[in-house]
Amino acid sequence: MFGSFDSAFKEKKYKAGIVRNDYVLRVIACVIIIALNLSLFGLHDNPFLWTFLVLHTVIYPHVIYQISSTTTEGYRNILLDSFFYGCWIAIWGFNPITTLAYVCGAWMTNFAAGGLRFFVKGAIATITGALISGSLYGFYFREQISLLPTLIASIGLFTYTMSLGLVIYGVNQTLIKTKLKLSQQKTLLEDLNHLAQTVNSNLNLENILENVITSLQRIYPIEQIYITMFNDGFSELTLIKSFGNALSPEQQKQIESIKFDKLKDADSVFMKPLLKNYTLYIKDVAETVGNSHSDIDKALYALSPSKTIAYFPLRVANTVIGGFGCINYTNELTLTSKDLKLIEDYLVFVGTAVRNAQLLEDARRASKLSFQAKLAAEASEAAKSHFLANMSHEIRTPMTAILGYSESLLDDALSSEERTKFVKTIIRSGKHLLTIINDILDLSKIEAQKLEIEMVKVSLANIIEDIRSHVGLRAHDKGLKLTIIPEFPLPGILHTDPTRLKQILFNLGGNATKFTHSGEIRIRIYYLTQSNQLIFDVEDDGIGMSRTTLDRVFDRFVQADTSTTREYGGTGLGLHISKQLAQLLGGDLTASSKVGKGSTFTLSINPGYSSPESLLINQDMLETQSREEPHSKHTEFQAKLAGNVLVAEDTPDNQLLIRRLIGRHGVKVTMVNNGQEAVEASLHQKYDLIFLDIQMPVMGGEEAARIILKQPAPPPIIALTANVMKHQVESYLKAGFSNCLAKPIDRALLYQNLIEHLNLQVSLCEGRVLIVDQDITSAELVGRFISKLAPKLQIKMASTSSDSFTFFNQYEFKLILIEQHLQDRNGLDLIKELREIDQHTPMLLLSSMIDQRLLQAAKESGASDVVAKPINRRSLEQCVICHLEQLPN
Repeated sequence: MFGSFDSAFKEKKYKAGIVRNDYVLRVIACVIIIALNLSLFGLHDNPFLWTFLVLHTVIYPHVIYQISSTTTEGYRNILLDSFFYGCWIAIWGFNPITTLAYVCGAWMTNFAAGGLRFFVKGAIATITGALISGSLYGFYFREQISLLPTLIASIGLFTYTMSLGLVIYGVNQTLIKTKLKLSQQKTLLEDLNHLAQTVNSNLNLENILENVITSLQRIYPIEQIYITMFNDGFSELTLIKSFGNALSPEQQKQIESIKFDKLKDADSVFMKPLLKNYTLYIKDVAETVGNSHSDIDKALYALSPSKTIAYFPLRVANTVIGGFGCINYTNELTLTSKDLKLIEDYLVFVGTAVRNAQLLEDARRASKLSFQAKLAAEASEAAKSHFLANMSHEIRTPMTAILGYSESLLDDALSSEERTKFVKTIIRSGKHLLTIINDILDLSKIEAQKLEIEMVKVSLANIIEDIRSHVGLRAHDKGLKLTIIPEFPLPGILHTDPTRLKQILFNLGGNATKFTHSGEIRIRIYYLTQSNQLIFDVEDDGIGMSRTTLDRVFDRFVQADTSTTREYGGTGLGLHISKQLAQLLGGDLTASSKVGKGSTFTLSINPGYSSPESLLINQDMLETQSREEPHSKHTEFQAKLAGNVLVAEDTPDNQLLIRRLIGRHGVKVTMVNNGQEAVEASLHQKYDLIFLDIQMPVMGGEEAARIILKQPAPPPIIALTANVMKHQVESYLKAGFSNCLAKPIDRALLYQNLIEHLNLQVSLCEGRVLIVDQDITSAELVGRFISKLAPKLQIKMASTSSDSFTFFNQYEFKLILIEQHLQDRNGLDLIKELREIDQHTPMLLLSSMIDQRLLQAAKESGASDVVAKPINRRSLEQCVICHLEQLPN
């Protein structure tokens, strides 16, 4: 806050009062001497006189001040002044006016400085100077002088006398203050005695410090007092308390409990004096704050700029245990070395008092914490027992279905419908089991403080559409209504972790659906601009919760009660994890509920910075953003691919699964058992893509990747692993992997990686394709993409619906692509009309404004698929192959 400075009394050499006071009088006298010389002699050419004048009046006053500091040296300087004044009296010719002016001035100074004895010494010095100067320059009597020298001498005598009077007045005032301080010191000694008795009879820190502060403020105008204390290991200093009214309650709250690290903040004014065991006094903080090397000092100064600091070590048995700071924010606090010593003596008892009070408080706190820990341990043990029993049920239930239906699939007598039903049940149970495992992993990451958040930009419309799709589907299956209510303005772009945000919202929506039998689920979204918090209120008309249940609903391993677990299932981890995630996203998760009336869970997150221009202010802007989001209509069909893929996986079951998942796309797959075999295979055969499991015997995936990447023109390498924490994925990418796929393998993600690195396998029949688009440039681009994919296909283009009917009546087409906005008709209407004539030809709608409503309208009109504009070549190729491959030969 104020910079790091050693004690002022170790660095600055103070001068005695007589040296400082006489310097001013000496300068005034020298100025008068110059004026008298010029008025009496003019610009004479006597080199001796000029030399003596310059040495005495210009150089002597400053040199003698610089080399003098003690009272003895001050007396010596006064006698030298008297000697030189005598010299000038002789030079000026012993005129009564000039002689009287300087004799009176010099002798009054002598008398005021040292009394009669020193007066006699000064008179002798003056006479000696006059005799020496007269013997050198000549004795003479100047009978008359002009008006100007007379005025100068008179004014000079007046000025010098008044200055001397002011100096004497100052000395008298100092004596008065000294007398007052002696009286105060007497009071302080009485306070010391009282303080010693208080320390011995009282362990309440507040009472002790109240006495200390009251006593000190009777003597010194101290505005604020800080108490700092070291921790047991002396590695950290804490500002435990601040007393006074100089700071506002908010500033007081911010300052208290600030911690200073012994190494990081070693230069801080609150740490350095304690480490070096000295008292720090900075009278004018503003002059030194800019030189501070401590960030925490600068931050404290910025919070409330101070004027003066006096900081004293608190000691117990010669060991510094903390500090006592006197801080003034409004007026400077002037303290002498004696004042500082006096306060140091006063604080001898305070260190002991603070330590005793702290030991007592620590003992009380330890006792309370011990009791609370005992209760918490008992409650945790009960919760864990309940959790383990519940978890056993949650894991065994899907495992029963998985094993039971898997064994049933071996029955040859099963019908195709039964087989499909059994497979779907196995998949559903497996996904439920994976959710439970993910919850347990998330909990372990939270407990280890290793749960990672990846902040990216995501549109609010994207989040809302995913909520509508995921939660809405579950609500619809249960006969419930989902209503999303955006309250504007809302930030259009969020800077958050969309995966974790949706995890929270899906969990809240899933709970609302689970515990609601009839009625509605409402998700209200609004933005608090002042606190920059985006709020999601998830309300339901469900069974609600009691006050007792509500108080512990976010605890880990906790559900409402055993009957709730038995009826509704669940692990009791979802809400605990969601609350931790909300806090990591810069917000919180709270709940309110009434039994039988439903519950409301309020999620708040920090959406990042939102400029006023990016705010959505009405429903139209939200729908526009939703239309601008990239959408794709998913289909079960996936295009065939061409390529040679190497997979290194040590588990036989996983080898069979991965071979099937990749091979079903028409790709040639080579399997090896470890990284060493993968390296050897890559040396003898060129592969288009390599998958490496990270953990394998003989040689792991990372080591194998490093070797393969050193080969000429290595193929892309993708990591297969269950270790997919953020720092682990980053290490794989840094090692040279092109991507990372998590286990268990997601089929969609696997396909995305295959199609990114492999070529499409074209096996299309001959025929014609019709493109209907009034934008000729766009139509030609689509035509070129299709022609490159399948050169044998003939492309026909129409710019209007009437032209399209002409072509439709003349030719048979394998595929038709129609722009939504035509000049003479809406593309959806055209598809609907064509569908009345042709039920089989695939018809694709091209649109730049895709949302859920358009997808539904396209489906109702008979469109086979929807392709987003601007056209993405890879997406178009997949879509074209998808629908042409499904046509009968």
